[in-house]
Amino acid sequence: MNTWEFEDLINQMKQSTVPRRLIFIWSGQTTGLEDVLEGIETHHCDLVFSQSKDSSSINEPESLLETFLNDECKSYCKKRNEPSALIVNDAILLARYGCDLSGLFRYGISPRSAVILTFPSESNRPFPIKAENWAIRNTRAIMQRVSKQLGESKCIIEVAGG
Repeated sequence: MNTWEFEDLINQMKQSTVPRRLIFIWSGQTTGLEDVLEGIETHHCDLVFSQSKDSSSINEPESLLETFLNDECKSYCKKRNEPSALIVNDAILLARYGCDLSGLFRYGISPRSAVILTFPSESNRPFPIKAENWAIRNTRAIMQRVSKQLGESKCIIEVAGG
């Protein structure tokens, strides 16, 4: 999906209901995202802040992230005035730990409410010559795996130059 298609869906959501699940993966700089969402209520949550004071949560990051995401989605569901959008920053952590995303569907989306998962853009960092066994961050593959989990093949918005 390109940014124009995304913008068309958001504009449709501003006017009336949209006949599809409004859940998206935004890859790249989020400055353009705020411009597209202008005129609708936006809520933000950052998964980096999901850390708990309980040290046992370090051993169970999946459970910690899922609980945090569900709590944020429930809070969003109660507070939102439609049309609205929940922006979930650092959503790559959900993929990293294989988290259950059902809370997004249960509490986050409606015909006039969207959820946008932000992911970093692809990195093309040159590695030293003797770094054949280093891991390469393939963000695109991760986003495709999450889009399958969401059941939406056309939910990835890659920002040009992002």
